Amino acid sequence: MLTKKINIIIIVTISLCLVALSHRSYAVEKVEIITCECPPLSYELNGRAEGPSVDIVKHIQKRINTNENIRVYPWARGYKIVQEQPNVVLFSTTRTKQRENMFKWVGPIVEKRFSFHARKGSTIKINNLKDAKKYLIGVVHDSNNEQFLIYNGFKKLSLVTVENQNLLKLQKNRIDLWYTDTAQSSALMAKYSLEGMAEEIYVVQKSRSYYAFNLKTPDSIVKKWQNALNHLRKTGTVLNILKKYKLESMYAD
Repeated sequence: MLTKKINIIIIVTISLCLVALSHRSYAVEKVEIITCECPPLSYELNGRAEGPSVDIVKHIQKRINTNENIRVYPWARGYKIVQEQPNVVLFSTTRTKQRENMFKWVGPIVEKRFSFHARKGSTIKINNLKDAKKYLIGVVHDSNNEQFLIYNGFKKLSLVTVENQNLLKLQKNRIDLWYTDTAQSSALMAKYSLEGMAEEIYVVQKSRSYYAFNLKTPDSIVKKWQNALNHLRKTGTVLNILKKYKLESMYAD
């Protein structure tokens, strides 16, 4: 009888340990998901994160069986958080040589075209990067765009926290040029009923956007996200999401 009771106690104890380990493992698999006010890929609407890159995340969550909230922060704040806190992912983040060892990467999400934009009818002419250095350029602080310009020797930069501020500065002639990706400039002009106010005058580069994870995020989480995204790309889900927003030209082959 005593032996039977001991066996029951052992079984119960083992079961409780397994449950505890299971819950612990589940908690570790959770991540804080943050994005920026970066239309057309992500933006806040009625207090909720929306946009194609957000939709892709939701499909990833469904496939790996998680349901974390997606928070929208100004870019500089989100960029600071993902560098300092473990188990955080920030999107959409341009993957560059300078950032390569700063994060763990999942992607690609889309491909962007980065250009200098001027007010329509402007007499500014640019044939190379050197030509642009004499102008005051609007750019988001701590963004890939600012980092690129500084790396290439640009000094005359007007820094903002969100991209729409550059659009409004350009409208009021407070900056000469706006350096951003063409999809975002078009989306913001449509949002503020300023279609055609600015025009692309020089294409600088094309880059791909990714989900950037803090370096202390477990590899198991990063692998799950990448496998899920690979599946979504293979099945055409990512392309269909971009088509829904009429952004299929941004699909990264």
